[in-house]
Amino acid sequence: MFAPHSFDQRVSRAVLRRLANARLRSGEDVFDAVVERLPRTAGEYGDRTEIGTRITVLRSDIATLARGATVVYDSASYTPEELSALAAVTYTVDERDEDDAFVAAYWVTKA
Repeated sequence: MFAPHSFDQRVSRAVLRRLANARLRSGEDVFDAVVERLPRTAGEYGDRTEIGTRITVLRSDIATLARGATVVYDSASYTPEELSALAAVTYTVDERDEDDAFVAAYWVTKA
């Protein structure tokens, strides 16, 4: 028998499931994610800010996304009209932004 999920895990799962605005696929893994455009600090001294795309996922859905991994919208989860509106966007994982063992966030670039 395994221990029940902690309160933090249950909250993280409920919030991400509620806020998820995309169903993505990387290889064989399909997962819910929050895709958002946010300011991203760049440069050696953090002296530049640019707008980047960040995806946030549950670690229980996908353990890790390696740098350079390709992420696409899951074609089985969307209608053809929705997919055409998404313009067949393909993301490439740039770097991991945050990881608290329950939820992970990654900066991605359009490929």
